[in-house]
Amino acid sequence: MLGRISFKIDTTGLKEGDLSLQALGNALDKLRRKKTSLEMPDFRKNAIRKLKNVAYALAVNVASNAYANTPVGDADKIATSKQYFNMYKYRAQRYGIAITPGFHAGAYSYAETKIPKFDREIKSFDQMLANLKMDFEANFELGDVFYIAAKGPAYTLFEKGFIDSAPDGVVKPTLQSIMSSYKADINAAYARRAR
Repeated sequence: MLGRISFKIDTTGLKEGDLSLQALGNALDKLRRKKTSLEMPDFRKNAIRKLKNVAYALAVNVASNAYANTPVGDADKIATSKQYFNMYKYRAQRYGIAITPGFHAGAYSYAETKIPKFDREIKSFDQMLANLKMDFEANFELGDVFYIAAKGPAYTLFEKGFIDSAPDGVVKPTLQSIMSSYKADINAAYARRAR
């Protein structure tokens, strides 16, 4: 059975911030019309891009930390242990995933529901982030609720602590990592030049 891990990211608060920015932008536009010598940058458009940068930075933070906290199999053990190899062989036969370690770590993606699509491809960290960026840019609107999620055969085992390299599962250490860094990451993302 396929398990899943999902991290919910709710940007409705950013949308509310955008509405406030819109009101501020309207007031600035009114002021600009009264004083023709005053030049105003496109304040709201830039602020929206910055808020989207914040949402994207949070998505990358979640996916990166989930990747780092997800156990990866041992290629040498696949080659030397018949029992370990057979576990990967069973996975390949049942789910169509190659007999190569790393599937679960690279399976995190942007999803509009907490139950993501199952993708059999084994992705590197860079491939995972490239796909995340592409899906985020194609689908995200300010105010959306979205998920960084993954679906695969071992996630339930990870979360129940059955894997020695992840005694606390994946979700708990990922959330701890995110909480220890998110304020600095979010401030840097907002300050970053808009895309």
